[in-house]
Amino acid sequence: MPQNLFFEDVQVGAELPVMTVNPTTESLVRYAAAADDYSRLHYDDAYARMRGFSGVIVHGLFKAACSARMLGDWGGPQSWVKRMVTQYRSVDYPCRDMSCRGRVAGKYIRDGKACAELEIWTENDQGKVTTSGAALVQLPARGLDGSAYDRETSLFRDDAPGARAEVRNSIITDAMRKSLKIGEVSGTFTFTVDKRWLDRFAAACGDTNPIWRDEKYAEEEGLFGGIIAPPTFWAAMDPVETRVLQLEDWMDAIPYKRSGGGNAVNEVEYFLPVRLNDTITVKTTYTEIYEKEGRSGRLLFRTRENSLINGSGDLVAKTRLSHVMSFNLEQNQ
Repeated sequence: MPQNLFFEDVQVGAELPVMTVNPTTESLVRYAAAADDYSRLHYDDAYARMRGFSGVIVHGLFKAACSARMLGDWGGPQSWVKRMVTQYRSVDYPCRDMSCRGRVAGKYIRDGKACAELEIWTENDQGKVTTSGAALVQLPARGLDGSAYDRETSLFRDDAPGARAEVRNSIITDAMRKSLKIGEVSGTFTFTVDKRWLDRFAAACGDTNPIWRDEKYAEEEGLFGGIIAPPTFWAAMDPVETRVLQLEDWMDAIPYKRSGGGNAVNEVEYFLPVRLNDTITVKTTYTEIYEKEGRSGRLLFRTRENSLINGSGDLVAKTRLSHVMSFNLEQNQ
């Protein structure tokens, strides 16, 4: 079982133990069922090849879950992933090794909480970086002399939507903006976090940490005195990932051939843990839609934010997700 890592024992610059996983096609099926994420790219080989890939690809959020698993094993039962951002740089394929890596970038004490900031990334079996990101992990401490630990880093940026470079012959229309209800709450959905769901999600991620599953262990050893959800469990409650909120039917009307696409970046910041038997209300707001020129063609980004609120009305977490789709403007569909 994971052992507690104390704040005082963390060395800035130290690398975390490498965690290597080899997700199979069965892994993808299990994750799809646990997270209710049935994108055809993860199970339909012919469709994935039509989209330009070499076959079905690993869920981006499965890769994020593996990085979160690494963080939990590193920090132990008294640790808590308070914030995590993942940027998707390249795809991974099933039945190939994928290595999760991390490095301590800084450590500090704020508001009486001992925290470490880490760079995190994944590499494929060729050593290519396929995701990059950062995590903020709260750790147990023997003492809280903040004067000795003030190495806060700038791994996280609170970027608000701003001006974007204009592109020629924009494919974005007013109808698209209206459909997404930019700046307004697009939908509100409620989920109940039961034991079976948490068990299935942790198992699908290959995460055997008992803090998510063993009530006695979580009560005696955990930071919150009971079972909490894994750090990326929020994805299973994302209304767009689970397709209970669908506002992008207009995508099929874009007259150009798709040349790729998927998750670009996602981020979660926790203010409270998601607990066993919580009722979580998720409010989704699209914040922007914009374009860029890319190597694979015109890149169309849609960014949305979720607020997760528990049954007591407390804000549990905020998430931010950006999806990208690329189009070849020289080829019609």
